[in-house]
Amino acid sequence: MPMIDLSHTLKTDMQVCPCDRRPRFEQYASIDREGVNVKLFTMGTHTGAHIDAPCHGRKGGKQLNDFPLERFVGEGVLVDLTGKPPRYEIQPGDLADYAKEVRPGNFLILDTGWDIHFGTPRFFEHPYFSKAAAELVASWGVSLVAVDGSSVDGAYGFAAVPNDPSITFEQALTYMEHDDVKNDAHGVFFAHDMLIVEYLNNLEKVPRGRGYFSFLPLRIEEADGSPIRAVYLGERPFL
Repeated sequence: MPMIDLSHTLKTDMQVCPCDRRPRFEQYASIDREGVNVKLFTMGTHTGAHIDAPCHGRKGGKQLNDFPLERFVGEGVLVDLTGKPPRYEIQPGDLADYAKEVRPGNFLILDTGWDIHFGTPRFFEHPYFSKAAAELVASWGVSLVAVDGSSVDGAYGFAAVPNDPSITFEQALTYMEHDDVKNDAHGVFFAHDMLIVEYLNNLEKVPRGRGYFSFLPLRIEEADGSPIRAVYLGERPFL
């Protein structure tokens, strides 16, 4: 089976969390002018499909470069949570059937089907982990959790922020209730030195059950996160 790309295309003004700056890409050099094509871009470390390090939300937490490369490539279990309503809070019972399938060190990948809303305000209304569900997953020894929404936590408050790239993080906060953006799951996962991948795409193409995935980050100094080329590698070991 061919590999499956799980990333969104990076481009100017693509949707990001309203607390982040939107990316900008420009043609810095061209074959007609300078003899080569070169693009210049500016974007945050949490743009598109990306990976969070514990230091993203935990003071003194590990940076991405503190993890060996083996932590970003490995075997995972795909959990099918499609069909859940907007703002659905995932409970331990939604995950209980996977307890015997998940092994220590595995990745846990959640397909909620929410990537179809990418680029719209509804994208931020994706299902999210309750604190109890996050604690259950951590107790299994999972090393990385990946989702196709904007966050492992509830982020539906951001749906109320106008689609205006000039709005700052401080201004964005004035459009929403504080309790409509949560951080419980991030806190649990980071406390266990787990990695978090968000903004995945195309999970409906991935076979249900076990498989191999790559979520390799860029080598950024003092990285709290990084855009990634998220890839499903197949059902069998690749090494």
